[in-house]
Amino acid sequence: EQAGKAIADLLWGEFSPSGRLPVTFYKSVDDLPDFGDYSMANRTYKYYEGEPLYPFGHGLSYTSFDYSGLSVPETHDA
Repeated sequence: EQAGKAIADLLWGEFSPSGRLPVTFYKSVDDLPDFGDYSMANRTYKYYEGEPLYPFGHGLSYTSFDYSGLSVPETHDA
């Protein structure tokens, strides 16, 4: 029902299809932490200190993004 709109959005640049990894891919099985060790050392993207094959959030997009003119308003606590 919305296929035509979806295709038009892609063609006119209103939507950029992309995909991101929801997990970290380790380079080797040797990089995996011991599953008997319940500490978070080297477990998940947040605590892993090695070089992953593909990190959490790795992915592709059909475009590049530039940000400019960014500002943060100053606030004062009352």
